[in-house]
Amino acid sequence: MNKKAFTITLSLLLLLSGMLVIGITETAIGENVVIESNGAFFNPKIIDYTEEVELGDKVWIEYSVTNTGDATGTQDIILTVEIERVNVKEEKTHEDVTLDPDDTVTYEHEYDTSDTEEEYGQDIFEIKVEVDVTLETENASDSAKSTITSPDLIPGFKLILLVIAGIFAVVIYHTKKQ
Repeated sequence: MNKKAFTITLSLLLLLSGMLVIGITETAIGENVVIESNGAFFNPKIIDYTEEVELGDKVWIEYSVTNTGDATGTQDIILTVEIERVNVKEEKTHEDVTLDPDDTVTYEHEYDTSDTEEEYGQDIFEIKVEVDVTLETENASDSAKSTITSPDLIPGFKLILLVIAGIFAVVIYHTKKQ
């Protein structure tokens, strides 16, 4: 067997066994493992978002994806909005987005929290619910957290309830003392 045939055979065996990877590197960024190839690399970024919103209002998200690689590529971009304590998971998918090197595409998305209002009913006391926002490409991901709070039904209602509870406690105390 000549040297060239031996090299090709060995390379194929190593490639098939997973011990040889050509043109791909793995980089750890925070908790995310990013797979880079010698070509297109779609880097997602959540630019701006509503950090806190009242129940019934909209969570607004602005995000972008930049091809930081050295070749034109096509990938799907997936934005996921997931709400804690409620079985809500909404995905917005941009299919087959093609970007040249250094090109950026920017999108906006609104999630209407009034859909989750039924799950919490007309809560008298304030609730705080976490909203997880994740932006993913084949190469990397970015995430953010938002909070949904319930508005007071009556401004100062909690204070009124505390005062009434205090009055009842004093009346019960004096009634039992006599």
